[in-house]
Amino acid sequence: MSILRLGLVPRFSVCVTTYQADKTIRHSLRSLLAQLDSRFEVVVVDSKSTDGTLEYLKELEAAGHIRLVIQKCTRGEGRQIAVENSRGSAGAASRRRPIIQHLLPTSRGTIRTRDREESQYPHDFRAQKT
Repeated sequence: MSILRLGLVPRFSVCVTTYQADKTIRHSLRSLLAQLDSRFEVVVVDSKSTDGTLEYLKELEAAGHIRLVIQKCTRGEGRQIAVENSRGSAGAASRRRPIIQHLLPTSRGTIRTRDREESQYPHDFRAQKT
């Protein structure tokens, strides 16, 4: 059962931004959701996709798997919006820095990438094979 359906406050928030990602988002989010437990929530900000991405995200939201914010924005603005809408309770640092910024599907599975600020915490952002 999803943490959103249980009404629990998550310890960590995974923040994802999307736009026109229909070809990759299904695999990426399936992989991500399979790796998380009840300590995590997934906040997705979609910049008003028109290629089917938004419909899929709405299905996940209705099922209680993600929190969805729909707002036309740049990727950087989307990151900030996701963090502002996150509820993770792991301290003030988690409110300013998303756990995951991008999900990149590859032939070997989905990998997590990080930005410069997060690179000082490499143990938290290892590549994942699915």
